[in-house]
Amino acid sequence: MEKLLNSYRSSELPVSHSNCELTFRERQILELLAYGISNQQIATKLFLSESTVKSHIYKLYKKLDVHSRHDAIKYARRGNGLTI
Repeated sequence: MEKLLNSYRSSELPVSHSNCELTFRERQILELLAYGISNQQIATKLFLSESTVKSHIYKLYKKLDVHSRHDAIKYARRGNGLTI
């Protein structure tokens, strides 16, 4: 039970990134974007609706100040505090 609670708590903490903070879920989605999978596949894997995934991606783009999946992945891989 303790392990489960710790896992839940850590998933709620924001992930620092330069001048913005990515939530655990946004970080998960960014990692899945790096694999090149579709929004629907991400939704299925994370037990979310496709609409929710799109919302997370939109927020992720705004936080990273990018306009595409490619740019978000490139930004993260440039050594900006994210490991994917």
